[in-house]
Amino acid sequence: MVKNTGKKRLRPCHTHAPTLAWGFVFDDQSLLAGNPFFRDAGNLWRLAGPGYFDSGELSWRPVATLSHLLEALATGGPHASAGHAVNVALHAAAAACAAAVLTQCGASRAWALAVGLTVAWHPGPSEAVAVIANREDPLVLLCAGAAAWAAARAVADPARQVRWTGVSLLAGAAALGSKESALLLPFVIVAVARRAGASGRTAAGLGAAHAAHAA
Repeated sequence: MVKNTGKKRLRPCHTHAPTLAWGFVFDDQSLLAGNPFFRDAGNLWRLAGPGYFDSGELSWRPVATLSHLLEALATGGPHASAGHAVNVALHAAAAACAAAVLTQCGASRAWALAVGLTVAWHPGPSEAVAVIANREDPLVLLCAGAAAWAAARAVADPARQVRWTGVSLLAGAAALGSKESALLLPFVIVAVARRAGASGRTAAGLGAAHAAHAA
């Protein structure tokens, strides 16, 4: 991961914590730092209609945009330090969620921990974590992971299957509102449900619920 602020380049690093000390980078400058949209609480209501695109986004990702707006209103920002802290926290939570899904699907705790730490420390998603404006990526991974975990819980806890399915659908809705790549979530749900021990019919039903939701 290499920081580029337009003034200097820093040495590569293989964790995401150093970004906490960074300023605005790349698209952060135009989409957040200099954007008056994120300084007006009245814009909360514009996220659900055509006014959403006044935020500077070209794709409909209202959950991610809402997170930027709430963060800016809470901190009097946008502030780079707060934005980077939220991104790092979301990435860490997504890594923990990946480990939780594996555990729910029968993996050993050691294996799940190894995978979670790999997701957390791997430099692959550096740009998604380091650029505040790219928050939709760690956010969609977290929400999709939560949806998959809840689906696995629905399989493991038949007495509360309806409740856990509802939680899974809510998390799936948040994922869809974060980034359009969540349209692939129904396939993930089917795979996770089968791995968690669901019958083909039950897994297909969970996947169909998410597919109908997405449609």
